[in-house]
Amino acid sequence: MWPQSFYYQDLAHIIFPARFYWEHVVAGVFQSGYKMQDIARLSAELHKAAIPHRLTGMVLEVKFY
Repeated sequence: MWPQSFYYQDLAHIIFPARFYWEHVVAGVFQSGYKMQDIARLSAELHKAAIPHRLTGMVLEVKFY
């Protein structure tokens, strides 16, 4: 999580993983797992908005430079 806000035009490069690991502690109990993200669906929306990007099986990458 990015702790402060930023403007879209200030981004240079962003990577969305298809799968990522998460962990947290709730009431002293450690929990963890993996989360999947539908980067193919995100790619389709980026195509509709004419935003260039690169899609692989593992990541979706957007470069703003």
